[in-house]
Amino acid sequence: MAKAAAVRAAYLGGRPPCGHVTELLDRHLADVEQRIADLEAARGMLHELTRTASATDPATCTEGDICRILSAG
Repeated sequence: MAKAAAVRAAYLGGRPPCGHVTELLDRHLADVEQRIADLEAARGMLHELTRTASATDPATCTEGDICRILSAG
């Protein structure tokens, strides 16, 4: 809401809000790109854990192992 108010204030003040809108869009895009990068990293970790889980023989677990799959990641 504050962002919309800033754009409106610029407009009502006789200044074109294009620069402000572009800045807001750039920041939002950067946030989205960071979230995508974070999700891609999490996906990679999950793929690796899935491969580890598929290759793990439960018969080789010891009593002290809570979960070797998660501790390996």
